[in-house]
Amino acid sequence: MPSVELSSRTRRVAFAAALAPAALALANFASTWRSGGDVAAAHVLTAVFALAWAASVFTPRGRALVCDIVAAVWVHVGFVGLALVAVACAVLASSDVGGSAFGAAAASALLLACGAWLRGLEVARATTLRRTALVGSCLVALVALDFGVRFFVLPSKSHNNLFIVHDPVLGWKLRPGASLEHTNELFTAKETIDSRGFRTPERPFAKPAGTKRVVVVGDSHAEAYTVDDDQTWLVQLERELSRELRVEVISLGVGGFSNDQELLAYLHYGRRFEPDLVILQTCANDPEFNVLDRYWRGKKPRFERHGELLMLTGVPVPDLRSSGLFSRELVQFSALALLAESIARQAAIRRDVETVADPDEAWRVTELLVRDLAAIVRSDGALLAGFDVSTKNVEQHRRYREIFAKYAIPSLDVDPIYVDEWKSYFHEGHWNEKGQRAAALALAPQVRALLERVDARPVEASAR
Repeated sequence: MPSVELSSRTRRVAFAAALAPAALALANFASTWRSGGDVAAAHVLTAVFALAWAASVFTPRGRALVCDIVAAVWVHVGFVGLALVAVACAVLASSDVGGSAFGAAAASALLLACGAWLRGLEVARATTLRRTALVGSCLVALVALDFGVRFFVLPSKSHNNLFIVHDPVLGWKLRPGASLEHTNELFTAKETIDSRGFRTPERPFAKPAGTKRVVVVGDSHAEAYTVDDDQTWLVQLERELSRELRVEVISLGVGGFSNDQELLAYLHYGRRFEPDLVILQTCANDPEFNVLDRYWRGKKPRFERHGELLMLTGVPVPDLRSSGLFSRELVQFSALALLAESIARQAAIRRDVETVADPDEAWRVTELLVRDLAAIVRSDGALLAGFDVSTKNVEQHRRYREIFAKYAIPSLDVDPIYVDEWKSYFHEGHWNEKGQRAAALALAPQVRALLERVDARPVEASAR
């Protein structure tokens, strides 16, 4: 086939597109080599082939072949098709299923799309400009659709679909960096998540000098997703305590957590904040899920009991929540990507989880989890307090208080806050604005007294 004549400008773009994958492969190999990392045999072979390909492109026959192939692609695919290929490859390159090969393909396809557009201006300017205007209007419509999904579709999706993502240690946690509004017939709440995946202000692990820190581990009651960020009982508790102390209240509460996940959340995150006081918030459904490896939000870690010892199993937790097609950054940026991801996960997550836990075994494991958390917190030089929200579940409420008393864990009390009709404090079984405020006011003096107790204790050895 005779070589196709290209202008010097489009010829340069064609050669750049042909050399882009080889250049990226060689750059990746060189970076790995310089960093002292292990260079796999596949990387060496890829680098050899990249060098061979780059050398062949600069031969007369190689240049002619590149021009013929690129010209054919421009004619049959066009800049619109090549741009779509570049976008698809870029998305896959940043995803869990992609890799450097897709990154190289994205770079090459983008250069080819630019070359096709330039050649179109040379040979069919009017047609190319019309297509460019059409693509531009489609992009504007896509952006408008994304905004429409963010403001009119996502708010009505379930909290599970909006905020919960997989975590290999905890099973799941909140979507890092998310700032979204959730609404239903009972409430509308704006929720902001920090970079680690918790609904708490962004704070460094290192504790500021002269500041007391309270770390709360718990479930949806500690996440407080039925109210706006500034109305949670944790934020209001910090506000009340700050009238007399320099204090930070840090929440590691995530909807659906049971005591096993709360223990792990403290181990992996909480202790690194150097807390003075740790509050374990418990709930009536915790014991049964403490002995199960699955919740309706997905798979979770589990501690197996062997006599008086607990052994962690099920980690890393398999990821059933993510399709792997979208990176965290893309899901955070694009409402359409988040919607697609939430739809894709529905087939993987079983919501009809049957709780078949043996009650006696569930409470034995629960007691050991609380015992071990108390021991770890004390070894860190902090104090653990217990806090059960299951006021209406009298038996569970009593048993948690007995466990707290057995291990000398101070028990915080919010039962007296219900001076009006009990339901007036709740939305969907969680405190509403009234309940959050009442709980914060009730907890503030109790927490302040515990922080003073920490100050009064003799200095203990720390295992931090």
